[in-house]
Amino acid sequence: MNTKFISTLVNKVLSNNVRSDAAKAYETAKHRDDERHVLASCVGRVGNVCQFVESDNVDTLSILHNEFHDVDKYPLSVVDGTFFSEVLGPLNDRSPDYWHLITETTRLFQEQLVDGAIPYEKINSLGMAIQQLDVLFAKPRIQAPLDVIHKCCGPDPEHPYSKITVFRTTVPVRFGAEVQIFFLEKFLVCYSYLDQGKRKSTVTPIHTHPLNFETAYFGQFGTGAKVVEQEFTPYYRGEPLMSNAQLNPAAIADVNILREYRLQPGPRHEIVPSTKPIILPNYALDEEVLKNPKAILALSGLLRPHQVSVYDDVKNGIDTIYFAIDNYLSPTGTVYVFNEDGTPKIWSHADWDKE
Repeated sequence: MNTKFISTLVNKVLSNNVRSDAAKAYETAKHRDDERHVLASCVGRVGNVCQFVESDNVDTLSILHNEFHDVDKYPLSVVDGTFFSEVLGPLNDRSPDYWHLITETTRLFQEQLVDGAIPYEKINSLGMAIQQLDVLFAKPRIQAPLDVIHKCCGPDPEHPYSKITVFRTTVPVRFGAEVQIFFLEKFLVCYSYLDQGKRKSTVTPIHTHPLNFETAYFGQFGTGAKVVEQEFTPYYRGEPLMSNAQLNPAAIADVNILREYRLQPGPRHEIVPSTKPIILPNYALDEEVLKNPKAILALSGLLRPHQVSVYDDVKNGIDTIYFAIDNYLSPTGTVYVFNEDGTPKIWSHADWDKE
């Protein structure tokens, strides 16, 4: 992995030796019907400093988008306030709102550093504090005109939502005497897509992801709108991964757990549209992982197994515009999308961002 170019970017950002003009980042940009041409990749530092990365710099962007899932080589850290983002470009006239969200999220973590790392025991309280920031960000966007970032959508039925990197960085997490570097990633998920040029509401693939602190909100809805979360129960070698609120120790110890990891349908939860942001609760599996440091290392990317279905108000002809802000914490940042035959594949930004 060649990180020399990124190291140069980071050094420029840390020294404030950067240009604020992002025009060059758009020289090769083309209009996209899914609106993702408004996104602009940049390396930044809290304090309103960022360096934009040209869209044809494919190798650099692959690293910044975490396509390699190698946290030890990721060059950005909450400790020095450096991050990667897609939402601070010149076409986003609301970019100060996103800067504020990035800055305040970073500040929360910096304030909780003890001897250069976050104690694992503080992860849950930090996650809930981040959700309060997300509530403040989301509230004025409910039943309001969409900014350019919120207009982004999935490009086609095979990629039925848009997952936008608000920011990505890393954070050192302390487990007793040991420190493990985690990714800290904040995404905006827009649950709609294009089908032959027409916007449609999303039914996501079945998927799992890292430990996630999530806040949902509705940009638009009618009286017949709803969102359904289909939860899935994970099994390991034919047995539930968790029984009587206890994780299977053999699964936690299995370095090849994915070979034996299967999902079966579980409870369904209906999210009723609201004029307020909705903080989504942790699943039982996630709650147990928060108590077990070994589990979060073993199950990175395999938590919160679910499928999201967004329903329009068909009777009144009103589309349901639904969003979520995700906050991932994990040593890999891996998301698995499950195929119809039950086998998983790793979510790839490059694949979902294709035209």
